[in-house]
Amino acid sequence: MEMILSLYSYEDSREIDRETIARGFPEIQLMGQAALASLHALLPEIRAANGRIVIFAGSRNNRGGRLAFDYMASDFDERIEVYHSVSKTPASQFYETMARSVGIQFRNPSEFDPANYGEEDIFLEALLGTGQTQTPRGEAAEILEKIIQNRKPRLVSLDVPAGLCEDTQSRFSEKNPEHYPLPDEIHCYGIAKLPLYMNSDLVLSRIKILPMGFFPFRPSNDRLYTG
Repeated sequence: MEMILSLYSYEDSREIDRETIARGFPEIQLMGQAALASLHALLPEIRAANGRIVIFAGSRNNRGGRLAFDYMASDFDERIEVYHSVSKTPASQFYETMARSVGIQFRNPSEFDPANYGEEDIFLEALLGTGQTQTPRGEAAEILEKIIQNRKPRLVSLDVPAGLCEDTQSRFSEKNPEHYPLPDEIHCYGIAKLPLYMNSDLVLSRIKILPMGFFPFRPSNDRLYTG
């Protein structure tokens, strides 16, 4: 069956966020909805395996749930590991506080050793999202380099993969250390992001468009994906 999707740029995505918030949806609520959407999508897999849920969270909001996911998944708190340094926005700080209050432990990203994880574990990458305008640097780049060293765990990117810029052809691979790690699955929130469908490597990833409840917004008609 043929599928037709409207595709949205990163700026479109940010505008949808702004418009939805302006209509009365708090930013904290949007983060929570994204987290619940991803948790619902992953629950069968989480319940079927006994591995760890390893979350790499950036410092800003990417509407990917990041720290909100920790709190929403607190029923599995003994299996959750979070690598995260500093929360820089009120919404991130809110969910970090909530996650800590239910016993979620936060680790410094410098402590992450990819050799400690195996096939039953799940990596959730939520480092940059649609706010990224340049190639990953610093802490984010170091984490991505380590993830690609061990691709036994399944890798799920929340929102869009770190390293996926709009103005360059980013390369993704399961093993090539010169590329960014190729996700097994990508959780797009509410809308289909244009760069995902323009990247030749990401056709190997499973892209899920998860419901969010954004205020309706339509991109120009020349941005359609048929597949």
